[in-house]
Amino acid sequence: MIGWAVIAIIILIAVVFIKVSGARHKLGLILIVVVILFLLGTASIVFIKNEVDLSDTKGFFDAVKLYFGLLGNGFQNLKTLAGNAIGMDWDDTNGTLFNKTELLPDKI
Repeated sequence: MIGWAVIAIIILIAVVFIKVSGARHKLGLILIVVVILFLLGTASIVFIKNEVDLSDTKGFFDAVKLYFGLLGNGFQNLKTLAGNAIGMDWDDTNGTLFNKTELLPDKI
């Protein structure tokens, strides 16, 4: 419940700053809010799923290792995905995906 309260307060503060500040700062503020919400959301998911105990230093350092491991694996997956997309053959083959005769019903 406290996590939702923190998220609501962050969004409320962002809305107030957007109303007060000029249009120039809106994009930067929205980007900061999105990054904060991403970090809070992913941290809460990792900590809840792995039942991390933050009451002592060992648990805190275990939580930090888990979280940065998650971020590292995520960036590694994005790197692999981008590399595979770059390595694909994107040339125009000027062909069709299906054989046109396969799409026609059988003659009766």
